[in-house]
Amino acid sequence: MSKLRIKIGSPENFSNLEIASFLQLLTQQDKVVNPSIAKISRCKILAAGFVDDEMVCIGAIKPKTASDFTEAKANLPELTYVFEWEIGYFFTKPKHEGNKYSSQLLDSLINDYGSDNLMASTEIRDGNRMINALENRNFVQMGQGWLNSKATETLTLFLKMT
Repeated sequence: MSKLRIKIGSPENFSNLEIASFLQLLTQQDKVVNPSIAKISRCKILAAGFVDDEMVCIGAIKPKTASDFTEAKANLPELTYVFEWEIGYFFTKPKHEGNKYSSQLLDSLINDYGSDNLMASTEIRDGNRMINALENRNFVQMGQGWLNSKATETLTLFLKMT
C-alpha cells in the first residue's frame, strides 16, 4: 500500500488544477446530479488524497441536502434545522479501493470540522464500507430509506449530533 498524502482545506486553498481533478473524480463517482465547480466551491472543507502526486480519492463537507429530511425521504422534518453541513462527495479510484483511504479522509474532515452536528447519506447495500466508517465515528442511522435520484439504490441518513 502506497502512502497517502492528504490535502484538506477550504476550496480556495486548492489550485484550479486540483479543483478540476476533484471534479473529474466527482463525475467518475456518478452519484451527484450535475457535478460542477460551483458545487465544489460551495463546500466548507475539501479533502483530497494523493498517491505519488496523483489525486486518487476525494471527500468533502458540503451544504446539507435539506430535502433528505422531508417526509418523502428520511421523514425527519423536525431535524431539518439541526444540521447545516453534510459529509459527502466520497470517491476512491477503483485501483486504490480497499486501502482505507476514504477512512483517512473522513477522519481528517471530521477533525477539521470540529464537534458540531454533521449528517451523511449513503447507500444501504452489501459491501458499502462507508456505513461502517460512519458508525465507527458515532454517526447513527435514522429515518426511513428512500430511492436515490437515479432510482437505483436506497439511501438513508446517518446523523452525528453533539
